[in-house]
Amino acid sequence: MKDFMKNTYYTNIFSQTWLHAVLIALGALLAYYSAFQVPFVFDDIRQIVENPFIRSLNNFLTWDILQKNRPFVDLTFALNYHFGGLQVYGYHLVNLIIHILNGLLVYCLVFMVMERLVAISNTGCDINELRFYRWVALFTALIFILHPLQTQAVTYIVQRYTSLAATFYLLSVICYILARKKQLFLKSFSSVFFFFFLSFIFGILAFLSKQSAASLPITIVLTEFLLFDRTLSGWRKKLYWIVPSLSLLILFFFYNVGFFSGKRQLGSLLEDVSVLMRETEDISRWHYLLTQFNVIPKYLFQFIVPIGQNADPMFPVTKSFWEGLTPLGFVFLVLLLGAGVYFLKRIPVFSFAVFWFFITLSVESSIIPIKDTMFEHRMYLPLLGPAILVAWFATIAAKRYFYPTLVFSLSFLILFGFLTYHRNQLWQDEVALWTDSIRKNPNNYRAHTSLALSFESQNEKNKAFYHYNKALHLNSDYAYAHLNFGAFYGEQGQLDQAEYHFRQAMKELPDNPKILSNLGVVLAQQGDFDNALELFEKAIQLDRYHIEARINLTITLLNLQKVDQAKNEIKKILELSPDNVHAIKLLDVIK
Repeated sequence: MKDFMKNTYYTNIFSQTWLHAVLIALGALLAYYSAFQVPFVFDDIRQIVENPFIRSLNNFLTWDILQKNRPFVDLTFALNYHFGGLQVYGYHLVNLIIHILNGLLVYCLVFMVMERLVAISNTGCDINELRFYRWVALFTALIFILHPLQTQAVTYIVQRYTSLAATFYLLSVICYILARKKQLFLKSFSSVFFFFFLSFIFGILAFLSKQSAASLPITIVLTEFLLFDRTLSGWRKKLYWIVPSLSLLILFFFYNVGFFSGKRQLGSLLEDVSVLMRETEDISRWHYLLTQFNVIPKYLFQFIVPIGQNADPMFPVTKSFWEGLTPLGFVFLVLLLGAGVYFLKRIPVFSFAVFWFFITLSVESSIIPIKDTMFEHRMYLPLLGPAILVAWFATIAAKRYFYPTLVFSLSFLILFGFLTYHRNQLWQDEVALWTDSIRKNPNNYRAHTSLALSFESQNEKNKAFYHYNKALHLNSDYAYAHLNFGAFYGEQGQLDQAEYHFRQAMKELPDNPKILSNLGVVLAQQGDFDNALELFEKAIQLDRYHIEARINLTITLLNLQKVDQAKNEIKKILELSPDNVHAIKLLDVIK
C-alpha cells in the first residue's frame, strides 16, 4: 500500500496544494452555509446592535483608539455597519472568510512545522515525504475548519474577537518561521528583518483583537526551540533579540493601558497588576485553576466526542481539589504535559501539538480568573494541537492501510461537517438555542434571561414573564435579569415594578449606563425630571457614546422647555452618529 501512495497518478493529483486550498474553502462553505441567517444574539446586541461607537469610522482615526479594548475587531464591525448596516449576512460573510483564511494558515503552518522537524533531525526529505506532510496539513486544516466546537467562534458574530485574533496569531508564527528559514539559508538581512517585522506587527494586531494573544511570545519561543535551535549556546546569543522584543511588547502594553497618556501613574499601575491579571474578583485564582482541571479535559473530550455543546455552559466553580473528578483531571493534564516533554526528541510533532494546546489556552484556562469559566470559542486556536495529532496518526496509518484509513477519516470529516451544519441551524432560532442551553443546564439563569428576552421579542409575554421570574429565582442578584425585567414592566406601563427592578440592578452594577438611562426614563415618566436628568448625565459621563442616554436626556430637556440645551445635545448625537433617526426627528420637532 505504501507503493500505491508513492506511485499512483491519483496520489500526485490529490497532493496538489491548490486542490487542498479548494477543499478547505469548500468544506467551510458547506458546513457554515446555514449560518448566514443566524440573528444577533447575546453579546452581539451590546457589542454591535447597541454599540454607537461602531456607527462612525471617524471614531477609529485617532491614535487613542490603540488604548481601547480590542479596537481592531471593532473596526471590522464598523466597516460591516458602514457598508451593510445591521444586515446579519455581511457580518457572517466576514466571519466565514476569516475562518477559511485561518484554515489555510493552519495548513501552511502545519506543513512548515513538519518540514522543519525533519530538517532539524537531519534525516532528509524526498518528494514522497513532502506529499505526506501536505496530507497531514490538509487533514489538520479540515478538522480545524469542520469541527463543531468551532461554531461558536464563527457563527456567534461577536466572537470575531477570537477568530481574527487567531488569524494574526497564526500569521505571526508563520512569519517568524519564514524569517528564521531565510536567516539560515539566504543570509539576507533585509529579507530576514522584513519577516521578523511582520511577525511583530501581526503579534500586536493579535493582541489588539483579543488579549488572549498575550501567549504568543511563549509560542514563538516554543517554535524556536523545537524547529530551529535546541542548544544552550544558541539560546545565549538569542538574548540580543529576545530582550529588545520583550521590551517593545512591555512598552506597548504600558501604552495600551494608558500609562503614557497620564491615565495611570506608575505607582497605581504596579498596585493594579493583580487587577489587570483578572477579569473578576468573584472567583479566586486557586478556585479558577481548580475549575480548569475539569474544564480542559472536557474540552478535549468534546474534541473527540463532539456532543453536549452549549452556547452558555455556565460551568460551576470548583472549590476544593478533592471535589468531583478534579484529582483525575489534574493527573491527566500532568501526564499529558509529561508526555509532551518525554517525546521532545522521539516524536517532536507530538510535543509541538501538546505544548501548542496548553500555551494557546493558558491565558483563559490557568490562574487568570474570568467570570465565565468555560466557553467553546476558547478552543478555537488551541484545537489546532489535538487536530495535528489526529492527522499525524491517521496519515501514518494510511501508509500501511490506505483505503480503510481514508474511508474512516472521510467519514469523520463528513460527520464533523454535518454536526457543524446542524449546530448552525440551532443558532438560527434564539428560542431553540436557549431552550437547548437550559435543557443541558437547568440552573443557568443567564440562559433563562436570554430565553425570556427571545420570547418577549416574539410577543409571548407570559413565557417571557415565566423565564424572567425563573432567572431571578435561581439568582436574585442577577443584574441583567432585573434590567430586562424592568424594561418588560416599563413597556407594560407598570412603572413602580420597573423602577424596583432597575434599582435592584443598580445594586450590582451601579455604573452601568443602560441601567442608569432606563431608570431615568421611568423617573421622567413619573415626573421626577431633576433626578432623571442626573441619571442621564451620569450615564453619558460613564459612556460618551451612549446614544440612548443622550436621546433620553434631549427629550427630558425638551419637556423642561430647555430648547437650547436640547439643540446642543442633538448636535453631539449627530456628531457621534450622523444617521441617527431619533436625533433627526427631534431636530425636526424643535424646528
